[in-house]
Amino acid sequence: MKNRSSLFACCWCCLFVLSALAADQPRRFEPDPKVVEIAKRTGYAPVVPFPAEDTVDSAARPPSWLQVRPFPTAEGKPIVSRAIFHSRTLDLDVGYNIFLPPGYDRDASRRYPVIYWLHGRNENEYTNISQAEFAHDAILKGQLEPLIIVFANGLGQAFYLDSVDGRYPAETLVVKELIPHVDATYRTQTTRSGRHIAGMSMGGFGCLRLAFKYPQLFSSVVSYAGVFSPQGAAANERNVVKVTGGDKKRFIAESPQVLVETNADQIRDRLAIRIICGSRDRFINDAREMNQQLASLKIDHDYEELSPFGHDINGMFTRAGVEGLRFALAAGETARKQAVEFDVSTNVPIGVVRMIDPTYPEPAKQAKVEGRIVLELRVGEDGSVKEVRRLSGDPRLADSTAEIVKNWRFDAPKIDGKPAEVNVTVEVRFRLGE
Repeated sequence: MKNRSSLFACCWCCLFVLSALAADQPRRFEPDPKVVEIAKRTGYAPVVPFPAEDTVDSAARPPSWLQVRPFPTAEGKPIVSRAIFHSRTLDLDVGYNIFLPPGYDRDASRRYPVIYWLHGRNENEYTNISQAEFAHDAILKGQLEPLIIVFANGLGQAFYLDSVDGRYPAETLVVKELIPHVDATYRTQTTRSGRHIAGMSMGGFGCLRLAFKYPQLFSSVVSYAGVFSPQGAAANERNVVKVTGGDKKRFIAESPQVLVETNADQIRDRLAIRIICGSRDRFINDAREMNQQLASLKIDHDYEELSPFGHDINGMFTRAGVEGLRFALAAGETARKQAVEFDVSTNVPIGVVRMIDPTYPEPAKQAKVEGRIVLELRVGEDGSVKEVRRLSGDPRLADSTAEIVKNWRFDAPKIDGKPAEVNVTVEVRFRLGE
């Protein structure tokens, strides 16, 4: 009897351990087969939607988050093209649309600034592609410098957050997968000065929160009707509840209003901000409050109310869209002027990505981890590193990395050709435990 009890206890412990291990495994979600069928029929990707409803009728007209709009044309040829990248996070193909400027194919050495456009709620990467016509015409008329526009997929209604269940990683798709894919596939300017983000409504909310959360990635953000209170009605929306698991505190913590407070020092004088809202828009009071919040933080920004528009991206973009594109390009030029000019013999070039294997604590080595730490350095006129500040990365490893970086040496930095003390953002990659 004693042996039986021991055996039962042993089996129970094993079952408990296996259950705990299973609970730690990521849940695997299969897309709705009806959505897959519509996706194949319409040519839309991905097959991971985020609708208000979880299923669709494959015999009915595709809902807005699956609809495909025709591409704008010039001289009978599309000026926007369809593309996909494979998301490692979802293990699915994710679609996006891209506008390449006139003359892109003529000069294989030229690189272009890129703007990432984030669509509104319950929409997709086809929704606002008509903006490419404005850009195309303005470039041909010499009113706008050539640029690339990428129309991203925000998984319909995920508010450009990563959902708590892992099913809708909208932030990860844009920041960690789409941007690296675009930089590797097209001739983009891959530094912060050449990268911008913009959006409308939910996309306007998304572009502000991503720019405020990752100020090292973007030199400008333009938000159209995208400011709303995270403590208001939006927090109770069915889709926000779905993303956050009903955790309002998480939604508030990930809002532009909180992120701009948290990262004010990294945003101030580095990120160009433009907020546009229709004077009759339902979010106008929230936009006005954001305007006051930025002013109280002493963060320079542009704020404009357009009359008599409501929540109307076509009207606002007709009035101020090309101006918004020019705003982004001007911000990029300013960021480049703030960057450091180095001689050819520079030991550590601007925008450096360097792999190092310094002496880290033994537990960290045993962890077999890979990662990166983004640092801001203050470089003196003589090229020595005066100060190191961590912007992002594992805090357990940051101090050791900073000590090594303090010993780096730059050639004498210059701004507009003149010696100067400057700030430089660098990325250090580490690989431990191999």
